[in-house]
Amino acid sequence: MVITLKGQKSLFLGESLKWCSFFTNRAWRYGALGTELAMQMLRAFDRKGIHYKTNGQLGSWMTNSSLKTYQDKIICLEDHISTMSYENVKVNSEWLGGEAMTDIGGVKLAYQAYRRQVTDSTLLIPGVGGSDNLFFISYAQSMCELMKEKKVENLKNVLHNAPNKIRVMSTLQQLPEFSETFGCDAGSEMNLRNTCPVW
Repeated sequence: MVITLKGQKSLFLGESLKWCSFFTNRAWRYGALGTELAMQMLRAFDRKGIHYKTNGQLGSWMTNSSLKTYQDKIICLEDHISTMSYENVKVNSEWLGGEAMTDIGGVKLAYQAYRRQVTDSTLLIPGVGGSDNLFFISYAQSMCELMKEKKVENLKNVLHNAPNKIRVMSTLQQLPEFSETFGCDAGSEMNLRNTCPVW
């Protein structure tokens, strides 16, 4: 399936996403597919995207003040990610701030869109909680991956992508909506005292 935006940009989605039966539930649909779509659109604001104008030509469009604020937020996210590890291997957080920013923004946008569509989020699902819980579980499950040992060993050298487990954890740690939904205690691993407000 290809989605074309304003006749210029296209986003390709694998056919398997279109047919997954769990997308019949709004919480699942927005948590997985909605988040992925929002993250892809927000790539315009990652480290590469900010250097292109709306017409796709290379050029600056941010003021110096906006660029400084953006860079401060990226550094905050990179500092946060640098404290994380996967399979006891520290991840090289350099250049991961832009990816983290689009991940956080994607989940936040999809959640806001989901909440506008849902009339009753008090629906209880046995073993899961409410439909808001299901939204976040759907997002996390959509990011599941199996990493081979060699890829884990190379994490220190990889600059552009963090393992999905770290992407999910670092994203949800930045979202008060997540900690409120799951009742995470203040200062706990999933409700940090110091976060990086980006959106």
